[in-house]
Amino acid sequence: QLLKDEKELLGSNQIAGIRCYLTLADCSPWDMKIGYYDKALTLNHEQYQYRAIDISAYSCLMECYHRSGDLEKALEYLDKRIEAGEGFSAYTDSDRIIAYLDKGVLIVKRKDYDEAIQCLAPLLELEGYGSDLKAMMYLKTGEAYYGKEDFSKAREMVEMAYDFFDR
Repeated sequence: QLLKDEKELLGSNQIAGIRCYLTLADCSPWDMKIGYYDKALTLNHEQYQYRAIDISAYSCLMECYHRSGDLEKALEYLDKRIEAGEGFSAYTDSDRIIAYLDKGVLIVKRKDYDEAIQCLAPLLELEGYGSDLKAMMYLKTGEAYYGKEDFSKAREMVEMAYDFFDR
């Protein structure tokens, strides 16, 4: 009803409709969120192609599927989020880095430890963002090494994480 009222007030201004669907998703029970995010994406792709909306909706869809336990679907939307952000934000932008960290986390949960290490390793080389974020990268990398039963490397990563948390 809100969307119908909005159309009467604003005419064909679909950006307001997209924002309404995103807000509805944010305020809805879990079983309804995905449909609203999908509708917002559909409107955006048909009307505007704003990458910021794609990035936001893909991030939220990743979270929905992650919470529901569907790691493959979560990774699918996370990859879409990463792709939408390429060239949109700086290489060291914290949102971009968090997306890659999230990908590493999901891959660790999937128990593909070598792939997780490969995903997270380049992040450990980056500078210019908070020590808590860097600590989480080392911690998740340590978790991947632990899963591989490389306990000395896991310990090294966790000690590095501790050093960054201590800062």
